Amino acid sequence: MSRLRLPRRRRAKLFPLTAPSVALALALLAGCPATDRTSSSLRVLHSFGGADGAWPRGSLIAAGGFLYGGTTLGGDANSGTVFRVRPDGTGFQSLYSFTAGSDNGLGNQPHHNSMLLIGNALVGAARQGGNTDNDVDEGAQKDGNGTIFRIETSGSGYTVLQKFDGGERSPATPHSTPQISPDGRMLYGMSAGGGKHRHGTLYEMRVDGTGFRILHHFDKSRGKEPHGTVVFDGTSTLLGMTRLGGTLSDGSEGAGVIFRYDLTTGAYKVLHVFAKNESDNGDTNDHGFLSPAGGYYYGTTELGGKYGQGVLFRLRADGSDFSIVHSFGAAGDGKKPFGSLVQVGEWFYGTTTVGGDHDDGTLFRLRPSDLRYERIVSFDRATTGAFPEDNVIPSGDGSTLYGLTQAGGVNDPKAVKKYGTVFAVTVSR
Repeated sequence: MSRLRLPRRRRAKLFPLTAPSVALALALLAGCPATDRTSSSLRVLHSFGGADGAWPRGSLIAAGGFLYGGTTLGGDANSGTVFRVRPDGTGFQSLYSFTAGSDNGLGNQPHHNSMLLIGNALVGAARQGGNTDNDVDEGAQKDGNGTIFRIETSGSGYTVLQKFDGGERSPATPHSTPQISPDGRMLYGMSAGGGKHRHGTLYEMRVDGTGFRILHHFDKSRGKEPHGTVVFDGTSTLLGMTRLGGTLSDGSEGAGVIFRYDLTTGAYKVLHVFAKNESDNGDTNDHGFLSPAGGYYYGTTELGGKYGQGVLFRLRADGSDFSIVHSFGAAGDGKKPFGSLVQVGEWFYGTTTVGGDHDDGTLFRLRPSDLRYERIVSFDRATTGAFPEDNVIPSGDGSTLYGLTQAGGVNDPKAVKKYGTVFAVTVSR
């Protein structure tokens, strides 16, 4: 087996990663290995069991010697939790259980992407809940439209920064946490629903939740229902993707778009339209973000490509030079990547939700210097968990990667209860 070699780096503490704060680089070879190509060790730090959380669908954030994350289900009301665990697997704590119902005013069922660390508190998005009977806008969803919340890293002080009402004047169902601006003053995020066309919004607010306003109302023709996060291209331009919509050259509806938004002028531009059933295009970005590298931005789609099982693509910030750099789905390879890519030294890492030896998902790596693609590990539902759906994060020295699977583990060996695990992968240098 080839061995992973990362450049020597000064030791650092674990650090939180957010989409706009990480400069990423990658490139890929076509074709896929049938077996794992690196020497690595995959271990479980915690197996969820329902009461302490279930269905962890996002990514982790590291702060103060702990890994923090959220689950969509489980906890006291089976509406999700916020938890923490040390990187060695000790000290697991359920810090907060979300409450059930659409009229609790607090929100529940956090979904994708990591929370943000702002000062000594975590900021995240709850996909549902938050409504009260007297503040539902006409046409809004009645089962709750979600919130942006803040909670201390100790688990105390849960507060709602912004409550979404849906309808024409407010977002609904935020699937991912908003991202922080380079100057640390503003948060920018997207919702899958709500807004003028009921197809989602791009919004901004101050980090304390004040100054909220909608910047763009998504629609069918120019991209709709975004689930992911935006990234900054410079200091005043946002790049992002939608899950559906867009208009292809023949006038038919696309399978999502890549867009650019200018914060100074308010101009929204479609850079690329994804399409179904095309080998040289992607199809449906579920909740990822774009990653910069060497004059290009890279991303993934859940479907599309040569095998119809997802792609890694790249394009320039102006939308030119779009190309597929890897198609998932060959024998032994992963399939259906939902998340994004994270840089560790000279390598870049991502996950697929299925595929690999057990069809339970994979962790892969990419090296831009020689266009090398390798599968690192395959997940196994009965032991390590199954269906990783979001990004991994690295330890400070880059030797260990941490992430979540959304099912499987010792308490869910058949992956039917949606319990899942917190895992660590130590990769050899």
